Amino acid sequence: MKLICLRGLPEAIADRLRAEKVSPLLGALGLSDCLWVENPYTNQPGANRGARICTRRKAIERCPAWYCLKGGTEPEEMLAHFERTFAPEGSHDGKVAHFGIEPEIPLVTNVSGVPF
Repeated sequence: MKLICLRGLPEAIADRLRAEKVSPLLGALGLSDCLWVENPYTNQPGANRGARICTRRKAIERCPAWYCLKGGTEPEEMLAHFERTFAPEGSHDGKVAHFGIEPEIPLVTNVSGVPF
């Protein structure tokens, strides 16, 4: 079963995250690291070296959820921590994927291409 927290990750990475015997905090931080990939668009002006496979907002939602699934008991505190510490949204966040996996594409967008 593919949990929404692990969407967009290769099976090997998702299996490793599920099997890890670590504290809930370390599990959430591990997921956070796995959401980043090398940005294939670095030749574009202003592009960062890395990009998330989902938007910053979705990453902030996924990590505290994973924290709870791993046994964490303070989701509000974790949510506040990730909101404070996550890097700002990059122009390619949500538009990249791990090798061999399609990027997460919003189903409905407005005329500007912004998901709603």
